[in-house]
Amino acid sequence: MSLNDLINKIQNHHIKFTEELLLDRLYDKFRWTKHYPWGQPTIEIIDEYGINQQYFFDGKGYLESENAIKAYKDGFTLVLSMCGGITKDTWQIQQWINEYCGSERDVNLYFGNGKKSTSFDKHSHDYGVLVKNIFGESEWLIGGNHYILNNQNVLIIPKYVDHQVLKINKPKLSMTCNMGDEIG
Repeated sequence: MSLNDLINKIQNHHIKFTEELLLDRLYDKFRWTKHYPWGQPTIEIIDEYGINQQYFFDGKGYLESENAIKAYKDGFTLVLSMCGGITKDTWQIQQWINEYCGSERDVNLYFGNGKKSTSFDKHSHDYGVLVKNIFGESEWLIGGNHYILNNQNVLIIPKYVDHQVLKINKPKLSMTCNMGDEIG
């Protein structure tokens, strides 16, 4: 399968997920430990300074669901890491990407309403990134060009290309897939 075939397959695969459904998933506090066994955070917020924060976990390392939901409703973007299997539809996309790349890839969700934070400041990676919008609408700056991401659209960000979410127009959920060298 070519990269264009993969992009078309992902673009045409409708993910049936809503803001309410994702907020409901946050009540599964035992799914959301503070860190995965290898140390990566499960959920973080991006604060108004572009810094990752994890202040909504209890003393045992489990999510304080109401506090995480409040952070989202207050306007902070949540980053949910390693969430390829959060629904059957996202799991299917994870499988296609893994097959295309020949190994398992990270799939993360960015969930925000744009009131206080949108994403990280302009940055780049030493790997390519595939982004699929699940719901909502956001404005992106990629390599100096402006894009609107909505309607289950897919964007490709080549490695070393600066990118940033400039604005969230409607509460949004986007899925990012770290593709490695498969996206040049």
